[in-house]
Amino acid sequence: MVRLEIKDFVREYDGGTVALSLPYSAKEATEVCATVMINGAMTDRRFAYLSVSGVVGEAEVFFGGTSLGKIFSGERKNYDIKSLLSYGEREVKIKLAPGAILTAPPVLLSFNSAAIDGVHVTERHEGGGVTLDIKLRTLGASDGIKAIATLVSGAGQIYY
Repeated sequence: MVRLEIKDFVREYDGGTVALSLPYSAKEATEVCATVMINGAMTDRRFAYLSVSGVVGEAEVFFGGTSLGKIFSGERKNYDIKSLLSYGEREVKIKLAPGAILTAPPVLLSFNSAAIDGVHVTERHEGGGVTLDIKLRTLGASDGIKAIATLVSGAGQIYY
């Protein structure tokens, strides 16, 4: 077993985001671990997620010793960890299956309202016009959130 400890990654962000920097040596690890300090500002926020992506193969994700579940190649999962937060140090661990690697660092998110997790835009051409369908994927409280698009043509014409 090769255990990679990530250190010196905690930074203060207004949005409550903590990114873990991932050194190249993670490609040889079977466990990628980091210790995060959970402070009062983070526990006071309404929502908290551990966002994990960049797994090639299969891995199991842990927060504070609790298994959050498995993640597979190509997936991005946002694990709701609000109920697991308490003041103090907590370990984030990603246990990689044989042959699996981690190519992106996990991200700890905390906020009070909502965060946009993804935007999907499709277009439909009919009768000389174009209709756009915009769908948002959100984390947190999505009540009242809607997508509004402003389109600008190459000639500078603005369309709402």
